[in-house]
Amino acid sequence: MLPLENFKVLDLSSYFPAPFSAMMLGDLGAEVIKIERTGNGDAQRILETATFISANQGKKSVTINLKEKAGRDILYSLASKSDVLIHNYLPSRAVKLGVNYEKIRAANPSIIYCSINGYGSSTGVGDKPLHNVNAMAAAGTLALSGELDGLPSEPGVWIADLAASMYAVVAILSALMLRYKTGVGRQIDVAMVDTTLAWVSPSIIQYFLTKAGKEKKLFSYGGYGVFKAKDGYFTLAALENKKWSRLCELLGFREWLTDSIVNSIEWRKENCRLINKRINDVLATKEIEYWLELFYKNEITAEPVSEILDLVQNPYFLERGVIREMQVASQLNYYVPFPVKMNDVEFSRMCKVPNPGEHTEDILGSILTTDQIQKLKAKGVI
Repeated sequence: MLPLENFKVLDLSSYFPAPFSAMMLGDLGAEVIKIERTGNGDAQRILETATFISANQGKKSVTINLKEKAGRDILYSLASKSDVLIHNYLPSRAVKLGVNYEKIRAANPSIIYCSINGYGSSTGVGDKPLHNVNAMAAAGTLALSGELDGLPSEPGVWIADLAASMYAVVAILSALMLRYKTGVGRQIDVAMVDTTLAWVSPSIIQYFLTKAGKEKKLFSYGGYGVFKAKDGYFTLAALENKKWSRLCELLGFREWLTDSIVNSIEWRKENCRLINKRINDVLATKEIEYWLELFYKNEITAEPVSEILDLVQNPYFLERGVIREMQVASQLNYYVPFPVKMNDVEFSRMCKVPNPGEHTEDILGSILTTDQIQKLKAKGVI
């Protein structure tokens, strides 16, 4: 049995953060019904195929034209029988389409209503659109990325999108627990800028402790970071004093251990660039495998930098079951299922992505007659 079995989620969203949240609820056992526009469905199907696939597996698809009153009435009927509704419309757009909280709550006072957008719904900038890179810029994440003397750089992972998704799921599960206790539904307002800011919290504290900016970014230590061996890149994290001492001995920097000032955490932070350059000069003389074996043997944390092909062939990931095969356009591909283990619970996901409107008749058959469905299809409402 899965935790959210018999729960129903309406997913009105597009792009990544909100659909990914809905998919995670599906991983936990909920039935997730994706409400798409009539015709070709979610625009992300064409614009960003990989993004769409990674955030919409295991869902059912119903196409509804929410610009039509008949379409909105269908949505309200579905909402009356659902536990959660998720969307990523800007506040004014939600009102225009009739999917704002007041309308949905009127259909179902006990529903958990979650909106995810850039700046939330409670301030004057709520209708300002943004994407992942914009949210990272606004929340200070980009300023902490990249080379110290170079341009800010966007990480390869969508930090702002994922932060919003994770906090939305936590909030939804919390609201479901509150409803269990009180019987009352909740409105959840997730702003991507806010949730990204939460992940910047350690750097904010660090800044005011040291009164310095990017050059004092979190974990700027000698012996910590990405290093280049003879045949590629790997990471090294000799943070603790005992690991730092072992590293110095192994690499021939014993002089760094004899001076109490030089061997301090403060010195390692102040001189991290110089220290890491000297360390890298040594590491560049041998292959990654040599260094990993040496560091593992001496309990110094080190890991190679994995490429995509490395991930899908990694024995660890395969044994854990967090890399699984699927077919996309008749070709072998891979997906990552819900990655957390729980005893006596088997989290599973139907990796298939639904076609637009694939489940329209099945889902709407619970609230409409066959004749009504055919008439609505003829009018372009569904």
